[in-house]
Amino acid sequence: MALIVDGKLTIPLYHGTSDLFYESIRQFGLGGRNLIAEFQVIDLLRDLFTICRTSLPNEEQWLVKMQVAEWIAQQCVSRGGLNFRHGSTYLTPSSYTAANYATSSEYGSEALEQFMLLWNRLQENGIELQQQISDGARPIINFALRPKTPILIKVDGIPAPVLAAENGRNTASVFQWLESIMNDPIAFPVLCQQANFELREPIRIGAAEVLRIVEHSQDRVKEPVLAPYVSTTTTE
Repeated sequence: MALIVDGKLTIPLYHGTSDLFYESIRQFGLGGRNLIAEFQVIDLLRDLFTICRTSLPNEEQWLVKMQVAEWIAQQCVSRGGLNFRHGSTYLTPSSYTAANYATSSEYGSEALEQFMLLWNRLQENGIELQQQISDGARPIINFALRPKTPILIKVDGIPAPVLAAENGRNTASVFQWLESIMNDPIAFPVLCQQANFELREPIRIGAAEVLRIVEHSQDRVKEPVLAPYVSTTTTE
């Protein structure tokens, strides 16, 4: 079987997130609205990071956490190739990888997770924030504290031209490599985790399947246990 037929992928791609973002995705499509940018999460994360670094002692347990927060604040790709650029929507042929992302943070967003981590640290230490920062943070806090569950969005037949290779690699070479392993049922689930894509155009989820993650283990590569997702809200 070929990877691309009539300009479309013959394998599904997955996006892992929290249903905090479901209504936005339902209304505007996957990649159609950037709530992280609208809430100014990155800008405020930079403010919180600076305050944490200057006002609180950086104990050993916080060194790694603060490093991740700094990478996200800088919107960079680390020397090891880890992508901390936010604002785009990413897809993967691995349901395991997508489930890992969706379950590694209760918020379904790495940027939002780090924002809440620093916000809670400052609150626990009684650090008084400038009114401008507190006012800007309030909509983020209200959004993040809603009830939430991890979900996967499975997209079939995605057009190849709407995809870009993650970290700037050539898309054609990634497609070629995926096609070379896609018919191997043993190698594909493991190796396809290395082939993630950035979405360049919004995709309406009428052509997608939204699934709730019932069970997932990050200890070994295994398909997550999924069930149809039923939204309990009608508005954001």
